[in-house]
Amino acid sequence: SAPANNNNVTFQFEADDTLTISNDIASNGYNISFKADDTITVSGRSITSGHSSGSYAGNIEFEADQITIVNSTIDATASLAGGTDGNITLKAIDDRANLTGLGFANIDLLTTGIDIEGSSVIKGDQVRLEAESNSQHLLLESDFGDSMFGELAASFTDGILRALENLSAFVGVSVAEATATIDVGSNVQVTAGDFTAIAHAAVTARAAPLSIGGGVAVAVADTDA
Repeated sequence: SAPANNNNVTFQFEADDTLTISNDIASNGYNISFKADDTITVSGRSITSGHSSGSYAGNIEFEADQITIVNSTIDATASLAGGTDGNITLKAIDDRANLTGLGFANIDLLTTGIDIEGSSVIKGDQVRLEAESNSQHLLLESDFGDSMFGELAASFTDGILRALENLSAFVGVSVAEATATIDVGSNVQVTAGDFTAIAHAAVTARAAPLSIGGGVAVAVADTDA
């Protein structure tokens, strides 16, 4: 059986690209984590984290660029009155720009989203939906470790890379577009002690051509959240 304190015990399901949940999952009190680089899809499934004693439930977390839940139940509640419910977190986050087009065109197109449709049921203590598309950085502080050096190194190196990315020989074209959406269907049931939904999009578009006699620079930035 699951330990009384299940916060340090997690069932992990991971995929490099696409993760499709094809079976029902009952963790019996353990936390559950789903992670994929691109998409996570749950269709017609039940994912529950309640312990058989009914006294508590584990946390359930999804993390991918695009998360789609259709006609499914995500339940992190304890079955007994007064039991301790778990939290449910859906994170659709892409917070890195793409290093592309050195010498001519820099194109950053980021799209993230959470889509919950059909007769889906979401039940937990704290339910948080977060979608973010942010192309303002190529490197993050976490890439260099959790320290003051990491913060300084990330800022310095990211600045150099961004400058190189925006340089071109004669014509510089920079297009940055970020879309972050959260869609919850009208028939979806959400039961939570605290419910939060946040969508955020941020971009940076720069073009700096180098040429004799002048160059052409075009920068386009667009966000949608």
